[in-house]
Amino acid sequence: MRPNEFNEWRKENDLPRLFDILHHNLNGFKEWIDTFGLNKDIFINAPRTGELFTGKEIFDFVSYTCNKKKKFIIKQSSINIKKILEKESFIHNVSVIKFIPFLHWAEKNIDKIGSVPKIEYTKWDESGELSNAYLLNWMPALKLGQIKLKADKEIQDRNLDFTDLDSITFSGFIVSKPATIRFASCRNWKINNESRMFGVTVEKCCMFRLECLNAYLAMNFLHCQIFEPSFNGTYFYELSIIKSMLLNPQLDKTEVVNFKYVPLENPRCPQNEKDNYRRFRFSFQGVGNLNEAKKCYYNEKCSEREIFFEELKKNNDIPEKTNNISFWTKVVRNVLILNFKENNQQAKRRFRRYIYSSFQYYLWGYGEKPINIIKISAYIIAAFSVLFFLFDLTVDSKTQFNPINSIYFSIVTFTTLGYGDIQPSGVIAKILCGAEALTGALMIGLSIAGFSNKSSY
Repeated sequence: MRPNEFNEWRKENDLPRLFDILHHNLNGFKEWIDTFGLNKDIFINAPRTGELFTGKEIFDFVSYTCNKKKKFIIKQSSINIKKILEKESFIHNVSVIKFIPFLHWAEKNIDKIGSVPKIEYTKWDESGELSNAYLLNWMPALKLGQIKLKADKEIQDRNLDFTDLDSITFSGFIVSKPATIRFASCRNWKINNESRMFGVTVEKCCMFRLECLNAYLAMNFLHCQIFEPSFNGTYFYELSIIKSMLLNPQLDKTEVVNFKYVPLENPRCPQNEKDNYRRFRFSFQGVGNLNEAKKCYYNEKCSEREIFFEELKKNNDIPEKTNNISFWTKVVRNVLILNFKENNQQAKRRFRRYIYSSFQYYLWGYGEKPINIIKISAYIIAAFSVLFFLFDLTVDSKTQFNPINSIYFSIVTFTTLGYGDIQPSGVIAKILCGAEALTGALMIGLSIAGFSNKSSY
């Protein structure tokens, strides 16, 4: 069945049923329809059904007649409709309906509808020859999976949103045009035999046990559930995993040219993020992609720092963070308590790990941002310059002590050069000079270690 024939079949058979079920069972759907003047015909005729649900901008549903044929498009309101229709001829009966995608509208109107609805697959039936995926826990999605697709098939022009695409094998498959699939069950996909899939975006889908073997891909995963994916001998021109639940990825001999990973924000799981960054780091190291390996190492350590902080909160070693000074008062109090309690060795150990990790984070970004040391050194030099200007210093008869000389003296003291043309006088000034010299020696050593560490991969 050709793409246009398939889309027309869905409009007549599958999409009306989907609309009725969502209208009666999805929280807030009826209110959303009434708010923007949408209806069943608009839902059925949307080029991609999922476009009505995702996105955060204001969109236009445009219907028009071209050569006596009714056509429909969905576009962002910021895009001029004339630019889209300028290639068409004999256009008339143009109508535009503005709307906010359902999920974003539900988030903004949570007080009105009570809770943000979840459109996801939570049940699968594999008792018969054909498995079935159930949307909203009971509605069976249109079954299109459990087949083997080869190069002569097309997916980019088909409306595959809200369908059951489980157990599809892409063998020698080629996708040369951008294709987007939303709200589909995509378990047990197998992409192999040098398949080439470029510009494929999977959004709000369940991707369980995805297997890629000897394939060339450019894929984007947006707000998906991706469990135990396996990439072996795969070349990614682009791999984006944005705010998706990613668990136990396996990468072997896999190269990625353009990589972007944004962990899931709600709920947040630092332990899972750390594990994912570690796996990606090992993969990038294995293929010699040192730049991405360094980024993953930095994010891995940042996630580890969050784990330490969560442990402190879990064990009541540190109070819940607030926006007032009492939070830091409680932190100092807890630190003192931990330091003086002899029977609280585990709490001390947890706090030391967090403090040490935080120190590395701010000082040099775990060795990946040694430029931070230079910035901190500049602040130290500036601070000591002000202090030196406030105290009497011995200067030769030809030199006038002023702010410029204060900065000069702070620099030569920080770098331990000590030319001797300006000397400290008084106990306080001598103590400051010694403190800055020791601090400067430490910072110089750390900067050398930091820049050396950047080439350790």
